[in-house]
Amino acid sequence: MKIIILKSNLQKILNIIQKIITKNPKLPILENILIEIENKKIKISATNLELGLNIWLKGKIEGSGKVCIPINLISNIINNSKDERIELNIENLNLIIKSDNYNAIIKGYDYNDFPIIPNLNTILLSIKNKEKENILEISTKELKELIFQLENIATISETHPELSGIYLKFKKDEIEAVVTDSIRLGIKKIKIKNNIFINKNIILPLISFNELIQILNLQEYENVKIIINDNQIVFDFGDIYFVSRLINGNYPNYEQIIPKEFNVILKLNKQEFINQLKLVSLFTSNNNDIKLEILNKENKIKLISQIQQGSSNALINADIEGRGLDNIILNYKFILDGLNNIKDKNNIIFKIQNESTPVLIEGLEKDNFVYILMPIKS
Repeated sequence: MKIIILKSNLQKILNIIQKIITKNPKLPILENILIEIENKKIKISATNLELGLNIWLKGKIEGSGKVCIPINLISNIINNSKDERIELNIENLNLIIKSDNYNAIIKGYDYNDFPIIPNLNTILLSIKNKEKENILEISTKELKELIFQLENIATISETHPELSGIYLKFKKDEIEAVVTDSIRLGIKKIKIKNNIFINKNIILPLISFNELIQILNLQEYENVKIIINDNQIVFDFGDIYFVSRLINGNYPNYEQIIPKEFNVILKLNKQEFINQLKLVSLFTSNNNDIKLEILNKENKIKLISQIQQGSSNALINADIEGRGLDNIILNYKFILDGLNNIKDKNNIIFKIQNESTPVLIEGLEKDNFVYILMPIKS
């Protein structure tokens, strides 16, 4: 088999694939990729048994065949090659790489040992309900937006693995995506394109979340088809097929911590608040704590910070509704994370019940994203 392909196209794909492959002394086959021809296209596959990727590429193809080779070797060769035209030849279990001024032979593994990545038909057959309630389609633009607004909140938790991912709660005609690290909570809603109700809620691992970012940054896709069974989820982009295991476990009842009533509502200019917050943060301790004081008479809020080396404060204009709130202490880094995730470039809303309950932050222009932050106990 002979393949001629552009270096730039192959390089992008290998860089995405490499992120899911890790050293595995017990199963060295997992440190390899499988290259084969399928439907007159070049197919490259990789898996770590938790995630699986099939990617189809165009190129000039002669003959057929398969080869299983180490990802690190081919990636380093392609990344360092100065030639745009790359020729790949398969002979027995080996891959021969040729360019204008370079030749290499990579000894491959037996491709029959490469794990099978369940294809779409296998996933569909495994769905208990055959009426396609577990198949939906969403806009990749909305998916990108969801990831942008939630990616910096999720974190890996050894003690609570159910928190190490994104919770997808399916409602009528929409998905409610939730992430939390137990101190802050992000909620984003997006519409389901084909108006299908999914009678299932799932937890998508954080590593899968990160891989989706790489795929979506590769090129523009209009929509993505999503298929869910009892323990797996598939994202089908057409020329990229991504399958991931789901996290087993019960997600915390996040709805019970969302305040339903508020005593004070603040409307602030987003950029002014960010600028002053950064200045005040120069005098914060390891807790990153700043004090927020509400000045009703002046229609301002005051940000206050103090450490052994000094102190600072800043005034910010605010539209204030409500009274009866003393100082509230918040982690300034977590505030900045929330503000950066809000799409509204002009104004933000702080909704506060009291000094010890979560603060709700959102944009004045509603974009179906809410950020909730626990205050620091004084």
